Amino acid sequence: MEWKGVLSDSQKKLLKKNFGLKASRGCCTDILFLLIFLLGVAAYTVVIIFAFENGNPLRLIYGTDYLGNICGKTGKDNAPRQPMPDEQWRELEYLWYPFDEFMDLGDLRRTLDLGVCVAECPQEGDLVDRYLDPEGNIGKNLTEVYTVVYDSDQKLRRCVPLSANSTLGEKVQDIVDLLDVTDLFFEGVAAVDEAQTTVAASLGVAFLASMVWLLLMYLFALPLLIVSIAALTVVGEAGGYYLIQYADDMQADDDDDQKYVRGLGYTLMIVAGLFFLTCLCLWKQIYRGATMVRKGSKALASVPSMVVVPLLFTTLVLGVMALGVATLLYIQTMTTHSTENFSWGGEDVEALAGSVPTNKKYLHAYNIFFTLWAVVFLQDTGYLCIALVSSFWYFSKDANGSRGLFICSPLYAIFVAFTHHLGTTAFGSLIITICKAIRFVLLRMKERLTKLDGYAKCILKVAACCLWCLENVLSYLSEKAYVMTAIEGTNFCSSARHAIMLIAANFVSVIAVDIVVALMVLIGKLFIVVGTTLFAWYAFENLDLSPDVDSYWVPLILIAVMAYMVCTLYVKLFATVVDSLLLCYLVDKEFSPPAAAGYYDSMGDPSEDIAREHWNNNPDR
Repeated sequence: MEWKGVLSDSQKKLLKKNFGLKASRGCCTDILFLLIFLLGVAAYTVVIIFAFENGNPLRLIYGTDYLGNICGKTGKDNAPRQPMPDEQWRELEYLWYPFDEFMDLGDLRRTLDLGVCVAECPQEGDLVDRYLDPEGNIGKNLTEVYTVVYDSDQKLRRCVPLSANSTLGEKVQDIVDLLDVTDLFFEGVAAVDEAQTTVAASLGVAFLASMVWLLLMYLFALPLLIVSIAALTVVGEAGGYYLIQYADDMQADDDDDQKYVRGLGYTLMIVAGLFFLTCLCLWKQIYRGATMVRKGSKALASVPSMVVVPLLFTTLVLGVMALGVATLLYIQTMTTHSTENFSWGGEDVEALAGSVPTNKKYLHAYNIFFTLWAVVFLQDTGYLCIALVSSFWYFSKDANGSRGLFICSPLYAIFVAFTHHLGTTAFGSLIITICKAIRFVLLRMKERLTKLDGYAKCILKVAACCLWCLENVLSYLSEKAYVMTAIEGTNFCSSARHAIMLIAANFVSVIAVDIVVALMVLIGKLFIVVGTTLFAWYAFENLDLSPDVDSYWVPLILIAVMAYMVCTLYVKLFATVVDSLLLCYLVDKEFSPPAAAGYYDSMGDPSEDIAREHWNNNPDR
């Protein structure tokens, strides 16, 4: 394919090298951070193997008795202290807790360690046998039979009180309330299972609505932008006016609230007015942004296979998150059992109780940190791949003035990213992950340190806020750096420096494009989510796709969430393409000759193509 553009010969050679048109890209960028990431993968593999060998999530599902046995489970899924043959043990599938009238709030955790597996949940006055372990031990000073002091019923395979009386305490009532909520959750799951047909149809509608939205961006970007600006201004002014009127109608004794509501109304009206005036002042740049939005839609239409990239990396992200959650469950269920002395019913007793391995919290910390790093790493790599395809599309004009792009360019972009730039995405994602980790630690400190005075709490809040701002700024700059890596093939620091220089030199244009993209993204999310949810509601009411569903509020919420995920996938792809094309344009403009630079002030106008044709055909360039 012939390379056509307005760049100098040295820049043409550089871009040819970057995109592999005439030569390869060379070695991997930021290889040190790639090695660090690979070492992290190796360490995480060790953590996974250790957790899977020593943990068992079945303990969370079925419950574990005072000997460490899993109720109703035998063989490799159980502990070696099973006190009876397999056939009898499989019948004891519920876990009952010996809540006692002597139990105070401090004994609750101990009580949860003394559970007994039963065949059915006992009622008040029943006797529950405390079976022996294989050696005939039950624990010093503990009776072999419990007298039940409350009625119980099974929830999540646990026998819990039907209602908490004064002898059981508020802590047990909290458990009852929590399990009532889980019952509602499982009722919702059953409703979703019955509504599978409607959910599947709504998911298809969400994908179709996303395609329609991209088409609207290509055909009516500017009208939609004008309508959005006008609508936001009207909503802001109307909302402010309503708040002011509402404040005037409030009772006279609510003077402070009245002032607050009125001030909020005036603030909303001023912000809406400033927004409208800003859009008027930046209209030329906003028009460019609308043109860039249209070009982004055109790029997606030219390379429809680009949608493979976010689908692939979203699948990988979900896989990593699932692995992280599974590892967390296995680490959480790594429990050893030992004999401990504690007070029970006013007496000093000795019994077998669960204990937490000392390395558990460190395994949790590393699992959470590396899972987060891997998720950000995959998201950033997907962003880089989209930037590669967008840059390739922008700079690949053939002799006829059209951008002939082969259908496998997304696969080629993935190949280039994985063979040359994983170190760069590992570097950028590590920075973001460290910021997130520090902010998380600060938030935990604020929750734990309840005795801090007002100044200390204020300092922690300010620090967390500053870290949040820093994280967002670094995330924004890293995305721009990935685009520059896609264009120039440079490492993270060099790409970030060049991106900052371009943004600083074209600050108003970049902000205008960001505003336009944000508005278009807002329109897309509202259009897709609201449209899909309304279709689902109409289907439940009139189409009879799921006749067995009694209450469809939970399926509707799930459908709305799924529609949001689908639209996020597409609007993120769209926003990434637009951001990439914007930086491609700025790079192209930076290295264009002075004679052609003026044509770029009317980006998207046919004169741009005239400038390109003039420059490409000029033998003196």
